[in-house]
Parts: sequence; C-alpha cells; structure tokens
Amino acid sequence: MGLTENITVATFSPTNVGGADPSAANAPFCALSNDLKEVVQKLADSMSPSTQLHMHMQVCLLRTNEPARVDDPAPVDDPEKKARIEHAKEGMRQAIRDGYRTGATMQTPPSFLALDEDGRKAVAKLTVDWVLCPVNEATAKWFDAFVENEDVQPYLKHTVPQFVMEEVCKIESLSTVLDGLKSYDMLMPKP
Repeated sequence: MGLTENITVATFSPTNVGGADPSAANAPFCALSNDLKEVVQKLADSMSPSTQLHMHMQVCLLRTNEPARVDDPAPVDDPEKKARIEHAKEGMRQAIRDGYRTGATMQTPPSFLALDEDGRKAVAKLTVDWVLCPVNEATAKWFDAFVENEDVQPYLKHTVPQFVMEEVCKIESLSTVLDGLKSYDMLMPKP
C-alpha cells in the first residue's frame, strides 16, 4: 500500500464562501496539494520496506487513535457499489472480531456473498490489509479467523505486499501465517 493512497489534503479558502468561484479561490491550495503528493510519493519511493511498514503503522495510529487495523477506502467510483463494498467490509471485520474473540473461523457475512466478483476481491484485499496491520504476535489469531473461511479463500491470491511478508518472516511464532500466505499464493508479484 502506498503512502499517497492515504493522504487527503483539504482545501478551504475564506473567499470560497457564499457562492464565490471555487476554482479561482482554491487554485493555490490545489497546487499545494499536488506538490505535497509529489513530495510524499518521493519520500515513499525512497523508504525501505520496514520503514514503509513503520510509517503505515504510524499513519494508522494518527488516523484512528488506535494501533493499526485501519480502514482503507474502497477503490471504487460507483457510489452504490462503494456503499455495498463498505457494508461488506464492515460485516467482514465484525465477523473476524467475533472469530478472534471465540477462537473460531469467522462466519461469512451475507453482504460479502451478495457482491459480484470484483466487489469480493476488493473486500478481500481491504480485509487482508486490515488483518495484517500491524504484524505482531496476535496476527496469527486474526489471520486464522479470516483465511480459514472457505468463502474468502478464492479471493486471497496476490493480496499481500513483499514488505508485509518480510515482517511476518521476522516473527517466529507466525509460522502458520507464513504457511497460509504461501499456500493461498497471497504474495503480490513484483512489479
């Protein structure tokens, strides 16, 4: 996951109140927004994978005031489909939380099953990102509650970036997670 995906720059100008031309008033702010995105992208490109993970975890903390397991916006333009994906994503996360608490495999939310193939892939990717952020001793229980569900298994392929796989490899107690990443072919191919 690139850092620029998580950045939103708000544009506000006192002259853009009461019907003033928003494009004229916000022109300097839009230029600044593009400059910031460029700087952040250059910074992200120059980071090591472990630094990227650390930055991702810090962004998680800043965005939610909780350590990781964060929300990422669904990459969909259609508002209805985006709403269905968001609903399924939240249902999936609650099912995983329930599975985590009970030590069982999650129950597939009906909202996930109601999605088309692209929607299921999007929800699976968003959920994998959520389950693996952060990578720590508790990750195995979250991971197992999710991937042991047969309904999600077809959508797990190529959902995990290399730097996350490297973080999993560093923690000896996550050998079952590493086995799952390999058996479901979850590692994303190198570009």
